[in-house]
Order: sequence, then structure tokens, then C-alpha cells
Amino acid sequence: MFYAFETPEFGLDENGLHRLRSRFAFETIPYPHLQQAVVKRGKSVQNWVLLLIVGICCLTIAVFIAYRILDFLFGDAPTNLRIEIHEVAIPVFPAFIGVSAIWQALKETDILEVKTGRRRIVLPLDKLRPVGQLRELQQYLLARTGAATSSRG
Repeated sequence: MFYAFETPEFGLDENGLHRLRSRFAFETIPYPHLQQAVVKRGKSVQNWVLLLIVGICCLTIAVFIAYRILDFLFGDAPTNLRIEIHEVAIPVFPAFIGVSAIWQALKETDILEVKTGRRRIVLPLDKLRPVGQLRELQQYLLARTGAATSSRG
């Protein structure tokens, strides 16, 4: 299907806003149902606070495990005890998950925030096609809904 504007998450055509998964439209929102469409700079995930908390928890767990391993290696532990390589590698995984979760939670990008009834849908615009057409996207939505606004500087 041809869309006037498209990202991996949504496409816009004359029928409305199509939410996409693997280029398959699983939900279509007609333009009359869009109460507000705002193009602005914002968080690319909806539950960014929860993601930030999970990331901080994972990072804290990784630091705690690393501290315990370093304390075991260089502390007053008996010298006849062994430590396996997988025990040293254990803090790497929660640290990686924590850092990537914190990065995703704090990342800001151009987004399209759509309000329909009680629902608020955040759609990132970092992979918008055609590239660099934010102003044209705003005009396209304004012509079809009358509810498009921009809070970009």
C-alpha cells in the first residue's frame, strides 16, 4: 500500500492513520476520530519513567554483583576458593540491559502525538519517509483533521 507519509510504526493516506506492524496495517484511525495531532520533540517511548526505573534497577544490580565479585577476589576470602569465568561475566548482562534501558528512556526525538478519545498514542518520527518532511506532515494533517498543531521551535 502507498502512504503519503510512512514510518515503521504508522502510515498516512487518504483514509486515515494506519498503525503498522511489519508493514501490515493492524489498526486504522479515520481522520474524523483524531481529536488532536501534535508534532513535537519528546520521549519516543510512552512509559519512559517505568523504563528508566527498570534501567536504574538493572544497573544497580550489576554494580552490586560486580562489587561482591571484586570483594571476593581482592578481599579477605580464603585463597583456595575458585571463581569461574561465567561468574565474572554475570554483571555484564544486567549492566548492558540497564544502560540501554536508561538510554532509551532519556532519548528525545521528533514524535507525532495523537489523541483519539481517551487514548494517547506516541509515534516516533525519526524514520519518517519522505525524509525531513515534518512541516509537510503538519500541513497534511491540518488539511485532513483541522486539529494538527506543532510545538516545535
